[in-house]
Amino acid sequence: MSVQFPETQVVHFPGISVTLPGQFGSQGRIVIKDVPSDLSPSNGFIPIRIIINIAIQNVDNPETYLTSFDPPLRLDVGYKKQDLFEAAQNAQSLKLAYHDGKQWNVFTPETHQFRLLPPSTASVGGVEISQWSGDPPIAWGR
Repeated sequence: MSVQFPETQVVHFPGISVTLPGQFGSQGRIVIKDVPSDLSPSNGFIPIRIIINIAIQNVDNPETYLTSFDPPLRLDVGYKKQDLFEAAQNAQSLKLAYHDGKQWNVFTPETHQFRLLPPSTASVGGVEISQWSGDPPIAWGR
């Protein structure tokens, strides 16, 4: 007996590419939501630029969102020279984070396989996400 996965979805939005592999046990649809207006600094993270508020809608129950991903969801997020400038002109100071509805959570190499490619290569930060809140806004910050 074999298990079939839905096809991988790759969606490009301004400044971000989202790759959603076919999920084990559920199907998701990539959707964009409004960005909340009350996203102040927290947890040591100061947002510089909000990128997007993305959610993975549960195809079987459109009122809900997927929060766990197997295999992981992938984000490739472009950064600008202005982002580097506001992060003290230092790529190591530039951080990518998501807001879980209460506070900012910085993507890390250990938890999210965060990698930041230098401006000479691609000006992109990439992460893999196995779990997060239902519809988190994503931002560059310091």
